[in-house]
Amino acid sequence: MKTVSSSFVQSLGAESQTLAYGYILSRNDGVRVCFSGHDCDIMVGGNLFIANNALDIGHGEKSSGLGSDNSLLLGGFEVGLIEEIDIKFGKWDKAAVEIILFDWQNANNYATVFNGFINAITQSDIGFEFELSGQKQKFQNQIGRTISRNCDAVLGDEKCGIDLVEAGHFIDTELLANSTIDFIETGANNINAADYIYGKMVFKSGALSGFEIGIKSIVKNAATTLIFLENPLPILPVHGDSIRLFKGCDKTFTTCKTRFHNGDNFRGCPHLPGQSDAFSGPAISGNDGGKRS
Repeated sequence: MKTVSSSFVQSLGAESQTLAYGYILSRNDGVRVCFSGHDCDIMVGGNLFIANNALDIGHGEKSSGLGSDNSLLLGGFEVGLIEEIDIKFGKWDKAAVEIILFDWQNANNYATVFNGFINAITQSDIGFEFELSGQKQKFQNQIGRTISRNCDAVLGDEKCGIDLVEAGHFIDTELLANSTIDFIETGANNINAADYIYGKMVFKSGALSGFEIGIKSIVKNAATTLIFLENPLPILPVHGDSIRLFKGCDKTFTTCKTRFHNGDNFRGCPHLPGQSDAFSGPAISGNDGGKRS
């Protein structure tokens, strides 16, 4: 239950409303912006809220149980606040969101009406739509391990234990002129294409420097290699940009053991019986002790 002052209660019930919404968005890289639907900048709760009437809160749902609270945040692009290029680069993915309701005649009267994060982003030519999820959404996320034949680690993380750079599981190359936002053309035609499926590509220079993206598939030609990406690039790459291709992992024990020589750290159960074994009946030849050929 929220506790508010008696003066704020009076403001909430007044015939002439002096209320406005304030939005606090905090990105994972430390960038934090505050803006409101009020007609001028205002200090509330130690935060300076920039006036921005281009932003509005959409339809929302609140749950009294463990179901997640959901809402929408609609707005237009604006320099210095939420820019289109930052959304394309994924900088607003999973950003924390707090929405407050305040009395602009008495800024000491305010209350948080939503606390959560950006769960999905829909973008158009003129603006964006943030799909917001409340903190209870985290109760629906898997946080423990699962019993599976496949590995539950992420290639290169602490559980996996592989240092892809130190172990040399990468190749450096440059973009050729025919590259687009959907695929990259390089001269690295000496690679084993199968090794890089499910891998990633990291830009080492140019406007996309530091940006990484997953590799979907690879097609080798006589002199060049086409690398098809999981998602379109945020901007068109430039001929000559340096990239680094990292090998990928399909989470199987065979790949872990043969490609990365990391079988001891495999985070799955490769010998787990499949459904066919679990539901098969006795052998036709009689009792064989459970053996299946």
